[in-house]
Amino acid sequence: MDIQSSVVAETADYQITLNQGHTEATVLLVTFDYIGADKKPRGFGTSQAMANGADNLHVSQRQGTSYQYLSRAALASATRDIFPNYARVLFFGHSLGGYAALYFSWVQNAEVFAICPRCPAHPMFSRLLTKYSQKFLHEPIQKSPDSFWTVLWDPEDHDNRFIENFVGLKNIDRDIRVQELGHDNAPKILTLNGSLQRYLVEWITQRPISALPSFDEGSNFILLRKTAENLIKLRKFREAVPLLEKSIRLSDTPKARNLLVAAQKGLASDHRAPT
Repeated sequence: MDIQSSVVAETADYQITLNQGHTEATVLLVTFDYIGADKKPRGFGTSQAMANGADNLHVSQRQGTSYQYLSRAALASATRDIFPNYARVLFFGHSLGGYAALYFSWVQNAEVFAICPRCPAHPMFSRLLTKYSQKFLHEPIQKSPDSFWTVLWDPEDHDNRFIENFVGLKNIDRDIRVQELGHDNAPKILTLNGSLQRYLVEWITQRPISALPSFDEGSNFILLRKTAENLIKLRKFREAVPLLEKSIRLSDTPKARNLLVAAQKGLASDHRAPT
């Protein structure tokens, strides 16, 4: 598909790019990137928009700035002639992008889908995310009266306190709490079993939501790895090996590879041990 990209606003600290690939798209998916990404025209969510007949407005930040130098007023000014061209405007992001989707949705009464929202610049994360130390300049999150917020997160993660105290549980129309999901790999885990793609298709195309994103233990490569690691500590190498092999098939990570080597060595050692 040919995508026409045009920068609609740019400063040293952020870039807003309109990506169009459909002649008469009626849906605009506004996407926000994660903390480690730099200014760029496309990012997390762009491909989902294009695959489902929507256009994409991608909002990116200078790496590590947490969108603190982009105000709601600046976003509203940049999109004044864009948003009215679409019947539906959706805001979407993960992590910092999820926070930004919630924060900036005020300018459009937008529908929002935020995955594990957090803002590294917020004082709540100052000790946890010192790498991204940044003065917090944003105002409190406000929800537009006609917007609909869906938020997905792991209730056992640090994000939970941020969501309770800063996002506000009362503001969330559809909450999706998935234990053992974690933060960093949440989209990947939910993509591996297809539940995130299905949800996005139904959300963007305005079909009835058939199921909320979720996973079973067999589709979470991190949970498989952690279970195997505990089995290795118990010298249950035979049980650990197939779990690590499955984890690697789902997502080939160095940690899982190293654990598999350790489990295989332990299993071989047990075989050589005198009976």
